[in-house]
Amino acid sequence: MLGNLETLDVILRENLLRIPDYQRGYSWKVKEVRDFWEDLELIDENRNHYAGVLTFEQVDSKIYGNWNKEKWLITERRMKPYYIVDGQQRLTTAVILLVTILEIAKDLYPEKKLDTNRSIESIYSDYIAQEKDGNKTYKFLYDNTSDSLAFYIKEILKDDFPVNSDYAVEKNEYSNNLKSAKDFFTNQCKKLSFENLDKLLKKLLYHLVFNKYIIDEELDIFVTFETMNNRGKPLSKLELLKNRLIYLTMLLKNNDSAKANLREQINECWKKLYRYLGTEELNITNGSFLGTKRFGKDLDDSFLMQQIDCYRPLRDYISKSSKVISKVDRLLENYFTAKNVIDGIVCINDIRSYIDDLGNKITLWVGLNNPFQYSTISFEEAKLLNGIRILLNSKDKNQIFDAIYPVEMIRRVIFSLYGDENCNGKDRKAILQQFESALLIRLFVSNLKYKRSYGKILSFIEFREFSLQLINFVENEELNFSDYLNKLKTSVNKLKQAFVNGVFFEDAKVDSFYFYENNKRVAKYILYNLEANLIEEAKEPEFEKRINELFSHFETDFYNIEHIYPKAGQNAYWNRQFGSFKDREKDKLKHSLPNLLLIGKKKNGYLGNKSYPEKRQDGECCYEFGIFSERKLARDFEDWTVESIYQRSESLKKYINRRWGIAFANNDIFKQFIGLK
Repeated sequence: MLGNLETLDVILRENLLRIPDYQRGYSWKVKEVRDFWEDLELIDENRNHYAGVLTFEQVDSKIYGNWNKEKWLITERRMKPYYIVDGQQRLTTAVILLVTILEIAKDLYPEKKLDTNRSIESIYSDYIAQEKDGNKTYKFLYDNTSDSLAFYIKEILKDDFPVNSDYAVEKNEYSNNLKSAKDFFTNQCKKLSFENLDKLLKKLLYHLVFNKYIIDEELDIFVTFETMNNRGKPLSKLELLKNRLIYLTMLLKNNDSAKANLREQINECWKKLYRYLGTEELNITNGSFLGTKRFGKDLDDSFLMQQIDCYRPLRDYISKSSKVISKVDRLLENYFTAKNVIDGIVCINDIRSYIDDLGNKITLWVGLNNPFQYSTISFEEAKLLNGIRILLNSKDKNQIFDAIYPVEMIRRVIFSLYGDENCNGKDRKAILQQFESALLIRLFVSNLKYKRSYGKILSFIEFREFSLQLINFVENEELNFSDYLNKLKTSVNKLKQAFVNGVFFEDAKVDSFYFYENNKRVAKYILYNLEANLIEEAKEPEFEKRINELFSHFETDFYNIEHIYPKAGQNAYWNRQFGSFKDREKDKLKHSLPNLLLIGKKKNGYLGNKSYPEKRQDGECCYEFGIFSERKLARDFEDWTVESIYQRSESLKKYINRRWGIAFANNDIFKQFIGLK
C-alpha cells in the first residue's frame, strides 16, 4: 500500500471516486458533522490539519470500460478511477461542505470570486462535476446501485437527473443523515461574511490533508473493508452481512452472469431493507417490537436477530453450533464464510433463498410495528398487536420484576406467528389475546409495592410459568401453534385466577392501589380501550381509522386523564358530596379507577375543580360535547357521588371481564384492584 499526504484539492481534482456497492451509506450524525466543522474552524491559515487515512482501490479497466459517462475523464483527462474502501464518511462530509460553500456564495455573493479570483463555476468543475456534450459527470459519487445516489444528486447537489434516467429518490436513515449534514452546513455558512466563507473554502481545499493509500492487488478488498470500517464507527451486523454476501458471490463457482445477477439481487434487497428501516413508519410513538432504540445499528441488528430466529434453514444450522456467541455472529462466523462456499456447504441457491427471506421479513417487520396500516392484518389483530406493543414498552417497568420474569420472548413468538405459514388466523388471534391479558395483569402487579418486596415477587409461580411458556417456544422450536395455544391458555388462566383471587394483593401496601399514582399506565390503557370500544359500538364511518388515531396519541398528552372528583376538590359542591370522609378515604376515591376519565388535553385545565354539574353540561368544553367516554358519563350520571363511583365500578368490572377475560367473583378483591378498598 502506497501512502502520501494529499489535500482535498488534489484528491478531488485528480481522481474519479466512487463509493462501491458493498459500502454502507452516509452514517454520520450531526455530532460528527459538528466536530468536523469545529476542526475546520480551529485550523490556522498557515498550518495543515491531518484528517486521517483515505483508502482507495484501483478500478479495473474491465469495469471502467463499461462506464460510458465517466470513461472520457479517465481516457482524455487522465483522471484515476478509485473505489473508496475507507474514509467515505469524512470525504462525503467534505464534499457536502464544499457544495454548500459554493451554493451560499452563489446565492449571497453572486458577483464575487472565491479563492483568489476563481469563479464558482470553475471551482465546481474542478471538484464536483464536469460536462461534455451536454452530459454531466460527477467526480465523487455513489455506485449506480446505491439507494443514496438519487438523493445525493437531487437533494445535496441540487441537480436534475440525466435525461431518460430511472433514478428515484429514496428516503431512509442514510438520506436523513445526508440532509442533516447539508442543513447544518447551510445554517453555519449563512452566518459567515464573504471573507470568512472564502477562508473556510481555502482551509477545506488546501489545509485539510489526508493520508491516501492505494490497496495492493494482493489484498482481499472485502476483508480489508470489514477490518478498516470497524476501526471507526462500527458497522452494524446488517452492513457487515451485505459486504460478506457480495464477497461470497466472488467465490462461487457459477458463471459470471449468475454471480452478477446475485450481486444485483443483494443490492436490491439492501435498498429495500434500508428504505424500510429508515422510514418514518418506524418512528413509533407507542414503542415497538424492535427494541429500545429507534435508529442505527441497534435497529438493524434487532431486525436481523429476529429474521434469523424465524429462518428455518439457518435456525437448524446455527443451533448445532457450540460457540457461546450471538446468533447474528454465528451467521457471519459459522455460516456465511468463505470456507463454506469453497467447500460447497453454502451454494448460490442458499444465498438467494436467504436474501428472498430477508426481503419478505422486512415487510412483515414494518407491518407488525404499524399493524393498523398493514393490509394483511385484520383490524381485531391490529388492536391486539398495538396493545401488546404498548404494554411491552412501558416506561414504568419494574426492573427486578422484568429480570425474574422476562417476557421479551413475546417479540420472537409474535414474529413466528406471522412469519410461519403453519399458523392459522384463528390460533394467531387467540394467542395474541392471551398475551395481552397476561401483560396487562403483569404490568399492574409489577407496580405494586410489597412489605418484603423481593421475596414476595419471587413467590409468584404463575408469572414464572408464563415466562417459561415463552422461553420454551423459542428453545424447543415448537411450531405446532394449536398445541402451544392450549398450553398458553392453561398458563394464562392460572395467572388470571391468581389475580382475581387476590393472590398478588397479599402483603401489598394500601397506597399501591391508587391507580393514578402507581398504575397510571394501566389506568390509561383501560380507559383508551374503553373509548375505542365506544367508538366501535357507535359504528360511525371510518371508525377503524378513528381508533387508530386514538391510539397514535397514547404516549402523548393529546388526551388527559381527568379526576371526575378532582384531586383538589375543595369547593362547596365537592365538600357537600365528599366532606364527611377522612382525607385518606378521599384520596382513595379520587385516585380509584372509576373516578378517572379520558378527556381531551385542553379540557383538563378548563374543567379543573368545577362541580360535576358544570363539568357535565356547562359550556362547549363540558362532558356532553366531549369524546365518547365523556358523553357516556354525562348520559349515565346526573350527579357524582360515592354511589356514582361504585356504580361506575360495576360497569368497569363487566367491561374488563368482557375485554380481557379477567372475571372478579369476589367483590372485595375487585374493590382492592380498582383502589376502593
